[in-house]
Amino acid sequence: MMKTNRNDGRQALRMPARVHGTVLGALLIALAPMPTAGQESMRDIMGSTYREKMVFAIYDFPSLEVQPAEIERIALNSIRLYARDASVRHGIPPALPYPAHPSRMQLQEQGGGRPRTVCTGELFSLSGVDASNARAGEITGHRACLFPYARGFRLNYFAIYGQQSGIGNSNPNVAAAMAGRALANLFGIGDASKFIEKILDRMESGFKEAGIPYRLVQLHPANMEGRTVVADDLPLQQPAQAVAASHVPATAAPAQPQPMPVQQAVAGVMAATPPPQNLPPELEKFRQTMNEQREMARQQLGQKGTQTSFGPEQASQITARKELHAMGFQYFNRDQFLEAIRRGDRLVVELFVSAGGIGLSDADHNQQTPLRVAEAAGKSDIVTFLREKGAK
Repeated sequence: MMKTNRNDGRQALRMPARVHGTVLGALLIALAPMPTAGQESMRDIMGSTYREKMVFAIYDFPSLEVQPAEIERIALNSIRLYARDASVRHGIPPALPYPAHPSRMQLQEQGGGRPRTVCTGELFSLSGVDASNARAGEITGHRACLFPYARGFRLNYFAIYGQQSGIGNSNPNVAAAMAGRALANLFGIGDASKFIEKILDRMESGFKEAGIPYRLVQLHPANMEGRTVVADDLPLQQPAQAVAASHVPATAAPAQPQPMPVQQAVAGVMAATPPPQNLPPELEKFRQTMNEQREMARQQLGQKGTQTSFGPEQASQITARKELHAMGFQYFNRDQFLEAIRRGDRLVVELFVSAGGIGLSDADHNQQTPLRVAEAAGKSDIVTFLREKGAK
């Protein structure tokens, strides 16, 4: 599945001629073997385009003798292959005896049209974000949930890869990344979405090495190379008991995740969504904070009218906050900021500073400022960066 959002991107004309020459030269070489697609591809190059690719897979483990902890270990190690910061949450499974049909991961649309995964009745859920190339406009999110049922367990895996492209993009690093991807395509390397397939490879190898019998019963895209999808012999669930969105006839192909519409208008982005139920206290507090900010933004838009615009500094803050949110961070979370400093994650530290949600010279209850934390951790490059930004 792919979702595309494209702007005309006349900002391209403002870029340095040297960048234009490098990017256009590499891309024109890559497009030379494809004359029929050249015209449309040039529109993408000169504009600004955001694309998403989604992968969804269901692995069936047809035995209750399998240890869920072993599946968790293998899946977590696989996701960690590329996602530096992975998290594990153990859910509340259904009561014994387990139901005849397993639950399954659901996709819901959140603000801005982005998909959000929801798991209910899972034994565990794993999540991780690969933001190693976020500066170049690429980011990949991973989620896996294990559901029990009467005959065994099912692991639902979902990955979403986002990519920015186009010389008209406001991120100057995207242009150089486009040139690199274009040249890589000539050698059949492809983009970073290929890493999702490597995670599936690692999971399947781990299951085999641990002697865990498994079957791949659903896959999207269905034509992914090196995968064999077997027929699902689990009887179809009745509509009254269904956990999926709709009942699938016996003759139909396995249900695949469907594209989600993108909200184009500001009103659509800020429209209130039904509040999730039974959230942990920290997530409930975060949801309330976001609702308050949404209401403040709505009131400001109403007061200033449609002529409201942001200056360069505000636009930079908004971009940084969006990137932090996509990576699973809260731009106002001081603990996350200090932890990024301690592990020397320069990219995340820069995004927190650009977001402007945390005072760089503010001390906590231990009289520790971000600069002192960086000095204590021996992160000299971050110390220099914070001082340049006015930290004391």
